Amino acid sequence: MDAKDFVEALRKVLVDVLVPEIRDVRTEIQELHSEMDKRFAEMDKRFAKMDERFAKMDERFAKMDERFARMDGKLDILIERDRRFDEVLRLDVRLEVLEKKVEKLIAA
Repeated sequence: MDAKDFVEALRKVLVDVLVPEIRDVRTEIQELHSEMDKRFAEMDKRFAKMDERFAKMDERFAKMDERFARMDGKLDILIERDRRFDEVLRLDVRLEVLEKKVEKLIAA
């Protein structure tokens, strides 16, 4: 057996052994890719549901922000009314003092 025949025999043995093994590995890789694609599709569905939930939460937060803005406006109005009421009370006290002075002057 010369070197050429030896190399050819070695090549044939390697091809006979490795080609089926490579095909098996390729098949396994394809199966893994298929499984990964399925899992990624499931994850995409889950993320889509989560996105929907977050969108609903964003809407709720927007409504709450609107409510808080209205409440803040009402609070400002109430604070202003309270301030004016305090002014009216101070004026009322002054008027009572003035009324008593006028009554004393009239009585005198």
